[in-house]
Amino acid sequence: MGHSQRGPIVLIIDDEPMICELFARALAESGFFPVTAQTAERALVLIESGLRPHAVLLDLVMPGMGGLGFLLQLRGDPRLHGIPVAIVTGNSVIPSSLGYTATVLNAEIHLKPLELDAIVNLTERLVRLDDRAP
Repeated sequence: MGHSQRGPIVLIIDDEPMICELFARALAESGFFPVTAQTAERALVLIESGLRPHAVLLDLVMPGMGGLGFLLQLRGDPRLHGIPVAIVTGNSVIPSSLGYTATVLNAEIHLKPLELDAIVNLTERLVRLDDRAP
């Protein structure tokens, strides 16, 4: 799967269905093709099945491997390591070790709640960072 007339593919990974739905609706209305996963493991299955997102919006705290585990898997795969990722978390305090890890793994951290316009603007910027972007 790649860039198509449906717009750049954005993978939204969040265990809260309402967040997935809100982000997906806002992005679809702005010309993106959102794909949602409620666990990091499900997101990895989608990627292994051929999904190649142009950007990822990633929750940090989820059941299972969580956002950081997903990010480590993504960055460890030479085919996928360049996909732009933004961590969008409800954690109000980000430990400095997590901030450092996110920086090393080339991921931004943004705190929820974010206005939907901010999600769209963030996603537009991330997609421009993707080496496959037009």
